[in-house]
Amino acid sequence: MENTKTFETVKSVIDEWDPEGLLRFGARADEYDSESRSIAACVPESSEEILARHIAGIMNYSFCTSFARIQGVEINEADLYHMHYTSENCLAIAKRIKERVK
Repeated sequence: MENTKTFETVKSVIDEWDPEGLLRFGARADEYDSESRSIAACVPESSEEILARHIAGIMNYSFCTSFARIQGVEINEADLYHMHYTSENCLAIAKRIKERVK
């Protein structure tokens, strides 16, 4: 069962981050809800570093693999952590989430 408070916290951080700039250009308020739900499920048992890795994988899957799939390029799970979003560039977001969830 989803923890509503955790989801709302994650949603707030992800929406503020607006990693793809979609909200800034008028996308619906629920644009990142799917990613926020997936991230929220990882929060309780993850350290900041592990959470950053999850965030990178989730964001890469949602936003960086579409073009590759259209082009017929095979993407394996390991690739999801080394595309546009990396553990390193998602660490600040993971820290912000963990701090706000406390």
